[in-house]
Amino acid sequence: MPKEFTFEERIRQDLSLLTVNDEFFADFEAMSKKYDLPVKEDEVDGDGRPWIMDNEDFHRDGDELIKKYNLPESHIFIFCSFLLNGHLNFILDTELWHLNPGMISANRENCIMLKIYPETTLKDIQNNWARIKKSKDRILNKKINKVVRIKNLERDLEILKLKRQYKKANEIARIINSDKRFSKELIGFADVSRIIKRLKELSEKNMPRKKS
Repeated sequence: MPKEFTFEERIRQDLSLLTVNDEFFADFEAMSKKYDLPVKEDEVDGDGRPWIMDNEDFHRDGDELIKKYNLPESHIFIFCSFLLNGHLNFILDTELWHLNPGMISANRENCIMLKIYPETTLKDIQNNWARIKKSKDRILNKKINKVVRIKNLERDLEILKLKRQYKKANEIARIINSDKRFSKELIGFADVSRIIKRLKELSEKNMPRKKS
């Protein structure tokens, strides 16, 4: 079975092919010479961050290259590392933006946001699911109870609606049993109150609890 072609490997391949372009290679060499790249070991801070990253001119020139060669956002992180390292065989010590879970707040409820690009495949998501789930559990910090499909929910809601219209149990049973949607499982008038009671219990159980 052939080795999987990962998202990161696809980006590195794109950039490798870009270096074949003589104009790009000349621009890359000129930038390397201008900023004395690749970065030396003594040119990083205590966290391993190159000091050149604080240079506004470096960022401006890098942005110009990105725009000139129409690099997609998914490629920018590795491209910048390429500039700093002078080659594409460096080891990435942090996660790509691709599928990197981040928290956003929507309507006062926290949720996870994932960066998905045109190159992203279902296989990428499956392969990264363990990392995504770990971040989801850590960021959202909420236990999710298993939810099962409620049998005959549509029918039971219809029964409740008829009850709220002040129809009697025997009339409700007759209406429901004559409805083609629900005719596979007939009910008696004595079932009406039981069904409504169960529906209200399910509703109460499912109600979001206010934080104390």
